[in-house]
Amino acid sequence: MKLRIFSVTGIVSLLFMQFAPTVFAKTIEFDDVPQDSWYSIAVAHLAEGGYLDMTKKNFEPSRPATRAEFVKLLVESNGGILNKITKNTFSDIRSSDWFYSYFEEAAEEGWVRGDNNCVGKEICTARPHDVLTRAEAVTLLLQTYKDIGGTNVTFYFPDNPPGTWYYNNVNTAIQACLLEGDIESGRIRPTDIVLRSEMAMIFYRFETNLLAGGGHCEGIILHSSKYIDPTTIRISFGTAAPVDKNWLRNAEHYRLHIDDETTAITRGASVRIVEKTASYGDEIVELHLEKPLLPCERYQVVLDDILLVSGVIVSGGFTDDISTTCP
Repeated sequence: MKLRIFSVTGIVSLLFMQFAPTVFAKTIEFDDVPQDSWYSIAVAHLAEGGYLDMTKKNFEPSRPATRAEFVKLLVESNGGILNKITKNTFSDIRSSDWFYSYFEEAAEEGWVRGDNNCVGKEICTARPHDVLTRAEAVTLLLQTYKDIGGTNVTFYFPDNPPGTWYYNNVNTAIQACLLEGDIESGRIRPTDIVLRSEMAMIFYRFETNLLAGGGHCEGIILHSSKYIDPTTIRISFGTAAPVDKNWLRNAEHYRLHIDDETTAITRGASVRIVEKTASYGDEIVELHLEKPLLPCERYQVVLDDILLVSGVIVSGGFTDDISTTCP
């Protein structure tokens, strides 16, 4: 096994998130990748790295990714094929298959172990043509980046119940900010199929360290802040890691910044918990201020050391921006 050096510092990233497009140097050469699409920067990055077949006119972003395509990018993102390939580990992969060397490299490194950890047995399958789910994708990532770790926060999603084969892997991925649930449904979707557009974004973030570090998965705990009127701010908290209600009611836990300076406008404020309209909906609080916010300004809402129902205190600054209206 050749020496492979990589850093996991920037690997702890949000998986499957859709981000606004960014200007990039290389022009997209695929007919089906709009320049303003959320995944265009990721496809351009993979194209520049030589990871994609540029002889094809289409990238097929809406097509489900196959295990072979995912494993190829997994190997490429770790320096490519470094080992001498001399054997055939998987009984459902021929040496003439385009993905043969990628699976052998991944097997040699211990990243792909075959169905039921069958590597080393006479009959061992890897199902290269099968599509893969979000749970399978994060399992491959965790097997590759073994140092990935999260927080001691337990997240609760109804579609990731204990007892499933992916429960621990999905929990670890959530803790490490590799997965984020849907705000609308309150689910993590472990059995949903990964699309090629999502696959591209995964590896773009791995290679560029666009969202390095993480640790408290702020998007799962703090969903959003919204300006209602000059004296009212509405803040939404996720229910996958429920926040202690007494903590929510204490106005001293909420701070507002403007121009990088803390304002004193939260003094004398009061907090009201808004009644939920659905069992899976966000926990919403309204912060009622004694002093009105200035018009035409951008404020940063800051929360520190959030206390969860479980008793865990999640340290670090949770932030979100709000903009006040102009007269």
